[in-house]
Amino acid sequence: MYSVAIADDEVCIREGLRDLVEWHKLGFSLVGAFEDGDELISLLERQPPDLLVTDIRMNRCSGLEVAKYIQEHNLRTRVILISGYKEADLAMSAIRYGVKNYVLKPVDLDELTECIQNVRTELDTEQAAYLKQEKLTQTCSKIEDLLNLFFEEMMRGSLQNQRLVRRMFHLIYPNLSFEQNACFSLTLHIRQNNHFVRNQWAHGRGELSQYINSFASSSSCRIEIRIISDQDDRLLAFGLLRVQVSGSARSVIEKDIAALCDGLRTTFGVQINLEGLEVFSSIPAMLSSLSDAGPVSLPCALERLGLRQKQFYSALLEPGKEPQAIQAAECFASYFEELEPALAKDAAKNFLYPLSIKLKEEGIPPLAALTLDEAFLELDRAEDSAALRDVLLKTTRSLSAVLHGTSSDFVERTKEYIFEHIGQDLSLEDIAEHFYLSPSHFSRTFKAQAGETLIRFISRCKMEYAAQLLSNTNLKIYDVCEQVGYKSLRHFNKLFKAYTGMQPSGYRQRMHMGGAGNDQ
Repeated sequence: MYSVAIADDEVCIREGLRDLVEWHKLGFSLVGAFEDGDELISLLERQPPDLLVTDIRMNRCSGLEVAKYIQEHNLRTRVILISGYKEADLAMSAIRYGVKNYVLKPVDLDELTECIQNVRTELDTEQAAYLKQEKLTQTCSKIEDLLNLFFEEMMRGSLQNQRLVRRMFHLIYPNLSFEQNACFSLTLHIRQNNHFVRNQWAHGRGELSQYINSFASSSSCRIEIRIISDQDDRLLAFGLLRVQVSGSARSVIEKDIAALCDGLRTTFGVQINLEGLEVFSSIPAMLSSLSDAGPVSLPCALERLGLRQKQFYSALLEPGKEPQAIQAAECFASYFEELEPALAKDAAKNFLYPLSIKLKEEGIPPLAALTLDEAFLELDRAEDSAALRDVLLKTTRSLSAVLHGTSSDFVERTKEYIFEHIGQDLSLEDIAEHFYLSPSHFSRTFKAQAGETLIRFISRCKMEYAAQLLSNTNLKIYDVCEQVGYKSLRHFNKLFKAYTGMQPSGYRQRMHMGGAGNDQ
């Protein structure tokens, strides 16, 4: 039942409004009948009714002034003005005060009833919207409480209690898949933290964490994120993608994290950079990849993983520590067999990805960047844990060679390998495998450093060795052909002539004649 008050300085009209209108049937309870507008304002100050039906002109305070008071105080009260014919223009001017309904005198009861019904419809609509919003607010509050509980449970150590985590996830995100929805961990680095806190920090540290935790409330944000460890100048966070995406989950997450960092810079004036983003295909994938950490909390497990990565990166980036880097990679790859292929693949990618970001930020040689790019492609093609391990070790050796070796080192090592296997039919694939590189990567790397293609270089090495055999031994020409790895004598003769300008027999004769001349 809604409340209504009436006001008119004419007794007959006031009593007619009170007695003739079926207020209760229209859904209203009459709370007062007044003879002037100042009494209405007094009522509005105490307890505003839902509807006022008032004369536009009264002795001390007009209905127009009452409408103005309602607008200035942002009250929800509706107004129906009653005006004489000569006051129609005045009634129209009340529109600027939000008045939508007025009735001309003499009052037609049917017309007034229709106006009241229209107001009732507006109030019903507004009430329904309010109740819906109130219910939504309460629901959101409960979901937020459940969401906080979900992250707290993850932080507290429910790594082994997937049933509880799964149930909470389905309650919070009924339209998402627990087994397929991506999640992530990351570290946010506050640059020059000590200087910033000492000289500039005007907000509490808690405000910054609260901003990050509430970042997901943005309508354009597709991630949910919570700070799970706050230590000095680094914040460790865990989050999940709250929408299903058809493309790369990592690119979506990176875009929203970049927006978060921009927001922190704008809001707090603090320089925050993203470090160590690890993306998992699902929460079970993350829990499985951290299973070797034992029954510990999520922050502790993630920190252990980060420490293991740092040890690997430290050894890889320091000259002369390739064995330690390979050992660290071996240690990490050792538990691939315990994971399902998809989870193991995620773990391998996450192990290399922060290194890729770090090196690219620091301006690494293009060949190193190419090595990492091809490593990710090979990880996608890997079919089992053994293949993943091979890619990880091959990438480690290749990066060490590219980062710490010189161009001549690489070319000389290739030449040494060719001469050690000079009698074989060498292929690009064989040599690339020896150096733990993909054929395409090795081919581009070798040409960039040697200035010629590998095939031409192999041919030149073989021809140099063949020339030495022809000069220094009495081996028959077909034996020399076999010694340098060719089965076709005709093909060998053609290559040798292209390299020296003469046939093998002519070259031997000339070398022997030159030697005889020198002896004389």
